Amino acid sequence: MKGILALLLLLALPCRAQPSVSETELDQRIQGLLQGAELNVARHALRYSEVGPLALDRNQRLLARSLEPAQAQARADQAEAARNPTLTNNFFYVHQDRNLVQQNLPNTRYVLLASGYNLAQATLYTLGQNQMLNRTSLFIPIYTGGRLESNMHLQERLTEAARHDLRRERQLTAFAAKQQYLQVLLAQENRRVADKLLARAQGIQALASSRLNAGVANQLELLQADVSLANAQDAEVKTQASWQQAQSDLAVQLDLPVLSEFEPREDLKSADLLTQEPLPPGVLKDWLSLSLKQRPELEAYRQRLLANVEEANVARADLLPQLGLAINYDVIGAPSRLGGGPSLIATLSIPLYDGGVANAKLKEIDLHRLQLKAEELHEIEGVELEVRQAALKIEEADQRLETATRAQKKAGEALRIAELRYQVGAGTSLEVVEAQAALGNADFELADAHFRQVLARAQLNLALGQPQKEGPSWEK
Repeated sequence: MKGILALLLLLALPCRAQPSVSETELDQRIQGLLQGAELNVARHALRYSEVGPLALDRNQRLLARSLEPAQAQARADQAEAARNPTLTNNFFYVHQDRNLVQQNLPNTRYVLLASGYNLAQATLYTLGQNQMLNRTSLFIPIYTGGRLESNMHLQERLTEAARHDLRRERQLTAFAAKQQYLQVLLAQENRRVADKLLARAQGIQALASSRLNAGVANQLELLQADVSLANAQDAEVKTQASWQQAQSDLAVQLDLPVLSEFEPREDLKSADLLTQEPLPPGVLKDWLSLSLKQRPELEAYRQRLLANVEEANVARADLLPQLGLAINYDVIGAPSRLGGGPSLIATLSIPLYDGGVANAKLKEIDLHRLQLKAEELHEIEGVELEVRQAALKIEEADQRLETATRAQKKAGEALRIAELRYQVGAGTSLEVVEAQAALGNADFELADAHFRQVLARAQLNLALGQPQKEGPSWEK
């Protein structure tokens, strides 16, 4: 008997999934940040292919979301454990006033409070004021109208939905990190353009000053060169600030100290950058069909609709009979004369009228199902819109790159001619200043076009729900 009870108790124990990070580690990180322990500057070499996997491994917001499927699984374990037998032990001590004991008939003195423990009066005989009661009970649910089974299936569906939601969150996290890395590359390219602008402006300012000292130029030419130099210095300050901000934002995405610095191993014009975001085969219709098959949140809605059906089954089960079996062993009597024995109790509960609670629950569940279907329809339309917009952005980005490339070449040639004309005295410094400004704007536009070309392809892959690649992991 004891062996059987121990085995049933062991089987009833739920399995607990351990989280990937401990509470102690999180507390240490929090205290370290509050005390400034992670403010040291560090440099990290990085490539585009490494950013997404690193964000999946380190991003703290994603870490918090990754615990949701484990929580859902814990609720599923609870639902499964609810159908297992339960073993309880209750111990009671009753002290009665002597007058109450003397009022009872000789040899049939009844523990007055024992009726609250579901014990028959005929089984309780007392020999004094102090009474003991110990009940060990094994309860086995025999039939619940399917409520326990439906609740298990309900939690399983919700767990699957949580897993699909996490898959989408991983895709969004990887995209955000890659987008921020592209911002770093753009800021780096803008710094290079600003450096060139500053060098050109310093050169024309020095030349204008020399020509003024030689008497072959006027004060207006020097003033124009000074204005061009001031604009170039302003662009240098702005691009430097953008470079620092982009690095800080990327550091947050990768869970690194906010003062971290990065050394990109590529630039926006790198040949292999576009190969990291390949376009899927087919045309727009094929992409739309692929997205509806791959997007995780659409499958999450399907799982929630299945969970809604199980939720309705749980509500209906409340109107069905329930049967349970209890095996008890009671130890009863005065401390000096304890006696005990087993008992078997079968309980059949037949609900007759619940005041309309079950029907109200079913109505709420039906309305929730309609809400889920409306949200699913809206989500499908949103997915198709995202794919369409991403496809348009790819076309726009490719065309802008072609236009920006031609404009940059023409602006470079215009500056070369303006500088030659100015050096031989056939042109003015204003022509050179304007040509320098035009070339600088063309360089900025070209860098932005390269940035948009890669980003548009990343946005399309995000809209399609393309699987994320796993990759390297850094020590935290």
